[in-house]
This record gives sequence, structure tokens and C-alpha cells, in this order.
Amino acid sequence: MSSSRDDFLAIKEEVNNVKTADIISIGMPHNHYVQEAMNMNRRFLEERERLEAGGMDFKKVDREILLAGACRELYSQKSTASSPVMLLWNSAVDEAEALLYDIKEALHYAFRNRPDLLEKAVALGDNGSNADLIQYLNDAATLGRNNADLLTSAGYDMANIERAAVLSKDMAELYAQVSFNRSSDSPEMTANRDKAFTLLKTALDELCIQARYICRADKKLAASFTIHTPRKKPSKKIAETEKVPA
Repeated sequence: MSSSRDDFLAIKEEVNNVKTADIISIGMPHNHYVQEAMNMNRRFLEERERLEAGGMDFKKVDREILLAGACRELYSQKSTASSPVMLLWNSAVDEAEALLYDIKEALHYAFRNRPDLLEKAVALGDNGSNADLIQYLNDAATLGRNNADLLTSAGYDMANIERAAVLSKDMAELYAQVSFNRSSDSPEMTANRDKAFTLLKTALDELCIQARYICRADKKLAASFTIHTPRKKPSKKIAETEKVPA
């Protein structure tokens, strides 16, 4: 059985051929997404007979398994090569991506009868630069604070809104340090990881859509071919978990 490193070496050239402009966001922490991909592999294999009968090419599933292994390897390489500040930053990014997703879903629901506000919620992106992520968090917090009555009526925990504001500020300070501490976390390493995850997401999205179509007569089974975002854990302030080196 091949290792994750073997998987990466097998598709290294394919990763290199992905253009930087074509990189897409996976919309959740990388470590969670790669585990979801591995879980989905098992679902495909469990339902192989039904899926193949419906026209799914399991060579594409084999390729997706290879991509998932490669992504795990690149995620590990980036994590273990990072400095203490980068490890702290990566942890903050993981929390920020999950928190922003959670808040956006709440805003979309709470504002469903307010087109003017819904437009503002939709404008909160989930793709872009690190600076964009920091800004989106603060924008989401501001939008939530200004419409706390609607969020509260929807049953949303306003502590998440306040956490977004604090996390945005903490990340801005962290990012300033990260910008001066790039020796062991090269842009190339980050780009390679994101290119591999772009390949994985593209392949996995196609397979999941096809699986849901093939199994559409069984709604419960069809729904199982969906990548789930992580459950939000109680957040802790960055300063409480680890001090940032001066």
C-alpha cells in the first residue's frame, strides 16, 4: 500500500501544472477537508456496485484517493516545516475559516426576509488573500452586531460574533509577525498545498454530484455523498493558548 508521500510523488507534475490563478478555496480547514475526502472514499467503495451500475468510473475514484493522500502529505509538510509563529497563524486560520462559514450561514438564514441585508451577507467572501480573510471576519462581526436582533431571533449565539471581532484583530497582529518570519514557510510550499487541494476538490465535487444523482431515488443515501463542514468547537483566544514570540 502506498504512503501519502508516494501519492504526492505520483501526482507532483500534475500539481505543478495547476496555475496559481486557478487555485480555489475549499471553504474549510485543510486538515478537516482531507479527512472528509478520505471518509467519502469509503462511502464510494461501500456503494461501489450501485454507483458503477449508474455509470460512475471508479478509475476517477482511485485518482481521488491518490489526490487525498497527496494533499495529506503536503498539509503535513507545511505544518511540520512551520515556525512557532506560523503554527499559531495556521491554527488561527483554521478557526477563522470555520467561524466565518458558521456566521455566514447564520446571516443568510437570519436575513432571508431582508434582501438589503442579505446582499451584504453574500458580499462576505470565503476566498482571497490572508488580508481578505481578516477583513471578512471583522465585516461579519460588524454586520452581526448591527443586526443582533435578527440573529438572536434566529437562535444564533452572539458570542461567535464577538469572537470573530477579537480573532480578526489577533490575526492582524499575528500576520504582521508572520510576514517577517517566512524562512521555513515559503510561498511555494503554500502554493503547492493549495494547488493539490484544488485538484482534490474539483475531482471530489464531480464524484459527489454524480453519486447524488445516481442515488437520487434514495434521498438519505444521496445526502450521504456530501462533504460536511466541521462542527464549531468552543473557541479560545489565541493569547490564552500560546504566546506569540516577540
